[in-house]
Amino acid sequence: MKVLIPVYNGESILEETIKEIKKLDYLDICVFIDDSSTDGTAKILRSWESLLAGVYHMERNGQKVGSIKKVLEEMRKKGELPKHVVLTDADTFIYNHNSKEALQRAVDYMESQKLVAIGLMDVPYRNHSLLQKLQYWEYLSDRAMHNILSSRGYMRCIPGAGGIYQADVLLKALQSHSLRHAGDDMEVTALVQKLGYKVGYYNKDLEVRTRVPHSFGSLIKQRVRWTVGALETYIKEWRFYAKRAGRNRHGWQILYEMVKLLTYGGWYWALYIHPVRNFTIGWAATFALSWVFVMVNPESAGQRVRATVWMLPTSCMIYIVDTIRLPVAYAQVAYNLFPRLEVTTSWTDAWRLLIMRQISGRT
Repeated sequence: MKVLIPVYNGESILEETIKEIKKLDYLDICVFIDDSSTDGTAKILRSWESLLAGVYHMERNGQKVGSIKKVLEEMRKKGELPKHVVLTDADTFIYNHNSKEALQRAVDYMESQKLVAIGLMDVPYRNHSLLQKLQYWEYLSDRAMHNILSSRGYMRCIPGAGGIYQADVLLKALQSHSLRHAGDDMEVTALVQKLGYKVGYYNKDLEVRTRVPHSFGSLIKQRVRWTVGALETYIKEWRFYAKRAGRNRHGWQILYEMVKLLTYGGWYWALYIHPVRNFTIGWAATFALSWVFVMVNPESAGQRVRATVWMLPTSCMIYIVDTIRLPVAYAQVAYNLFPRLEVTTSWTDAWRLLIMRQISGRT
């Protein structure tokens, strides 16, 4: 088993990450992938290389997922492809008193359940600011869907911050990946399931503690990227999602999210007509849904009273972020989807190019 950690321009956090991983006793199974960084990342990795399982320096930036694919292919050529790989980020730590042994227990769970991939419990790291504290409760609410879907062998998205994959299946799935960074983890999850495999969720004795945005601006940028990734994955793999829509827990969750993404635009008109009343309604609806998810999530045992109180400001944050991120993401996806046109291209030809691109599955 190897832990693959892509990093791009991580000079400001990399030293702390490596020292923390060393304390957690899994540094010797870590393979760092320098994704063509332009800062001091390569120098830091060279200074730690003797303690690592490997370091790869990319000549060109692979948008994270492209570089992971190249490294896995290189490992296979050398006959060094492990049976399982853990995908995580350079701003993330896998926590347990002995993380290496805990990771092995997670792999044993995968094999016992006949799963080819599992998501790990992602938890915000260092909740210093109010905004970071709110994200802790948001993550707790969101993880309810991991528990609900995984009980039937489905996952909407194995978090990019922490997931374990059967290496050969991951490499097979990456052959048809768009290699875009936005939504790369959601697309990988869809592609693995599209191949006919079951995936799951593991929350026994491991926490993937990840640094979360500490400012509202960085939070909005992150959520716009997540939304763009989700929309582009839905568009690219629409046949896969259409087959599941409404047929099982995963399908109902897909329908809910698609209806939300498609109908949210009408809410802006409602806010314009009656801003105070409709903002309150939207906040209340967001609170109700988030609170229900917290209550049904077994991970919230022992803190449901605190969660009820914290979900009041947390749901307000979620609602405000949703209101801002969606139109920005819509505009970005539309720009990314539309073919680049010459000045002489007619509108008829432009729409034909767009439709043919989607039918062929290229985005």
